[in-house]
Amino acid sequence: MKYILDLDKTIIASIEESNQALKEGNISKMVGIYKEVIPLAATGIAETNFKNGLIENNDIETHKSFFIMFLKGKGPDFLKDFVTGGPEVEEVRNNFFTLWNEYKESSQNIDNFFEQREQKNKFELIRKKANQFDVPSIYELADAYYRGEGVEKNYVKAETFFKMAASMGDFFAQVQFGYFKGKINISYLASYFWLSVAINNPKSEGKSLEGAIRVRDVVLEALTESNKLVELEKVKSSVKKFRTLSKEEVIKNQTNKTFFDEYWKSFDYDY
Repeated sequence: MKYILDLDKTIIASIEESNQALKEGNISKMVGIYKEVIPLAATGIAETNFKNGLIENNDIETHKSFFIMFLKGKGPDFLKDFVTGGPEVEEVRNNFFTLWNEYKESSQNIDNFFEQREQKNKFELIRKKANQFDVPSIYELADAYYRGEGVEKNYVKAETFFKMAASMGDFFAQVQFGYFKGKINISYLASYFWLSVAINNPKSEGKSLEGAIRVRDVVLEALTESNKLVELEKVKSSVKKFRTLSKEEVIKNQTNKTFFDEYWKSFDYDY
């Protein structure tokens, strides 16, 4: 048993050494370590640990390191020696070559390609969490659609998710939605409403709060100058009536349009 444990420690140390060689761009050293250790890791825990060590390298930074080696003329053949094993290891290699082919077909430089790839990966993680009604993630999803980060820019979807997160009480979503309504989908009344709601939010803080106050005052001046005083009083009344939607309410009524219509009618105006 002690022999197996000592052997396992050797394998783990080798994984760390091979990872370091990869970071340094020393592919021949990395492959050499792999070939040395595999005969020792014939069965059991040691072999599993070493394969897991290889699979853990299946990420953006590792792929980028491989790509740089390829561009220096190393070529993909080394992977035939480096990546051998069962279906899970085959998947690593297939993922790599899929990504490599995407890069070759693109007209981007390597840094831009991987930056966009990382943004896409981040977007997918955000979307998964947003689908579970995690409120900060819903706000981040709206912001991604608004900025076009990891996904094609889409102001309609940005507005939908900004409004959902803002209605569920996210301070930053309320601020950004207020800006959005004043800049993109022009409605100064809605902009004033959401910035006021954000300012009254118990979680309001820092520079975002200062910015919200400053922009709300600008919007207030614009509404006053355009003689929207009656409408403005209604908005101020709506701000006082605002209540946060709970996560449970949103989940329960996500397909019930009537519920959301009634929710907004309670504020006299669909902001």
